[in-house]
Amino acid sequence: MSEEEEPLDLEPIEVPSNRLCEVIEDHAAGGTVVIPDGTYIACDLVDFHPDERLNIIAETRHGVVVVRQGEDIGETIFRIESSADVTFVGLRFEALNVAVLGSNGIEFRYTEHSFPIERHPDPENSWCGEQRGPNTMEIQNSDRITIAGSDFADVGNDAIRIEQSDHVTVEGVIVTDVWHDRLQSGNENGECDGNDGSNYHTDGLQIINGESDDLTIRDSYFGQRLVLTVDGDGVGGNHDMVLERLWLVAELPDTSNCVTMAMKVKDNADPEATQNAVVRDVESFCDPSIEGSRHFDVSGSEERLTVNGGPTLAAQRNADEELAAERRVVPDIDESPAQVWRARSPYRDQVLRLMP
Repeated sequence: MSEEEEPLDLEPIEVPSNRLCEVIEDHAAGGTVVIPDGTYIACDLVDFHPDERLNIIAETRHGVVVVRQGEDIGETIFRIESSADVTFVGLRFEALNVAVLGSNGIEFRYTEHSFPIERHPDPENSWCGEQRGPNTMEIQNSDRITIAGSDFADVGNDAIRIEQSDHVTVEGVIVTDVWHDRLQSGNENGECDGNDGSNYHTDGLQIINGESDDLTIRDSYFGQRLVLTVDGDGVGGNHDMVLERLWLVAELPDTSNCVTMAMKVKDNADPEATQNAVVRDVESFCDPSIEGSRHFDVSGSEERLTVNGGPTLAAQRNADEELAAERRVVPDIDESPAQVWRARSPYRDQVLRLMP
């Protein structure tokens, strides 16, 4: 019997309400808590610091479904703000932006995430409007954040967005079906904030605004590109990034080329800002319907980028006029590095190691 099929027979607690923040706050002492399957409201978790790490585990895998507070601007976000030391295991976050803000030691293990563009409060204005595009996970000004064994699918903008945060680990993750399609004005319907919309793009993972250090992204499948950016007035660089054992796939034909990773330091950053990364065992693939050829793109201040201790990969990657035929495929996710990681660290083991 596979680990997905074998029941764990966990004993759930009695919860005080269906508001997830209240369930969490009811266990300020920490420890491990199994919450019963059902639907929970994603109320904000603010300034929560348990006496010891609190592990929140779903009664059955993805049987705990966390939904938005409402359909209006600002009600589609689950904010974890100024908080610390909480692990979520096996929860499903549905049509929701999970925002980790100024927090430490937050972990997501075998969680499931979605936020389709159609569920955005203002889908025809998701780039220029009051609430930016539907990202499933945002990490801002935080430290020691882990995303492990999680699935991101049906995402209208970025699956994972990291901004000015340190010691973030992403491993065993599968990101697929990330596509804005036709609905947002940033792509089609004129200017917003001086931008004609030409740089609107969806990403599997985006590091934005610089000043993020010690990031590890490994053993994962990304069906949309990685963008590693230092972009912001006067901001510093990104340092000590490790990318290893990844499949990067231009999965959906919503772009004109096969870029699966882009690395850049923009001119508005601090003049001394740099970006460096170690890149090992990273493979790129491209939907055969996309005509472009590049699969690693470098732009803006190339001299400030370092890969594997030397000049960037731009020369060798972009010198190829054609992407090799064997890479013009959408590969089988079941054979990906993410599934290899999951076979080594299955859900059952992740749960049992947290149980008292």
